[in-house]
Amino acid sequence: MAAAAPKRQRNDVPAVMRVSLARAKSLIEVRQANAVVEQNGQDDPALWCQLDTGMFQNGYPSVSYSHTEANIQVSHLVLRVEKGEEHVPHRCRRETASHLCHNKRCIKAEHLIKESVGANGRRNGCLAFVTCDCGARINACGHYPRCILPSPHAQAVEEEEE
Repeated sequence: MAAAAPKRQRNDVPAVMRVSLARAKSLIEVRQANAVVEQNGQDDPALWCQLDTGMFQNGYPSVSYSHTEANIQVSHLVLRVEKGEEHVPHRCRRETASHLCHNKRCIKAEHLIKESVGANGRRNGCLAFVTCDCGARINACGHYPRCILPSPHAQAVEEEEE
C-alpha cells in the first residue's frame, strides 16, 4: 500500500494563488487603469514605469482580498496574471518579486521578475552606469536581466540643468 502524500499546509501556497485568476485579473485592471506613468529618466517609453496609486503596505502596492488573509502585493498578482503561475514568488523558497527599475511602486509586468531574496538584495546597490576616466558612460550592471535605471543621457541632461 502506497504511503499517503503529505497534506499541504495552507502556508505552502502563496496567498496570491488562493485568489481566483478572474479576481486577480480584475484587481490588476483596476490598479493599472489608475496607475501613473513615470518617465524615470528613460528615453524609450517601453522602459517607463507604471506607478500604482492605490493602497500600500510597507511601501509596496497591495490589495486586501479577505478579512482573514494578509494583504497581497500587486507585483505578485501582476507576475501571476501577466507571466504565469510559474513566475509567482514563494516565500517558503525565499523568493520575491524583484523590480528591475528599482521602484517598488511600479506594477509594469516588464519591470518585474521572480528571483531569490538574496539576488533581489544585490540589485539594490547597482550603479548601472559609471563614468570612465576617459569620460565615457558605461553600463556596468552585472545583473541578468539588467536593471532598468535612468539612461546616461538623462543623467547628463539633469547634471547640466543644475
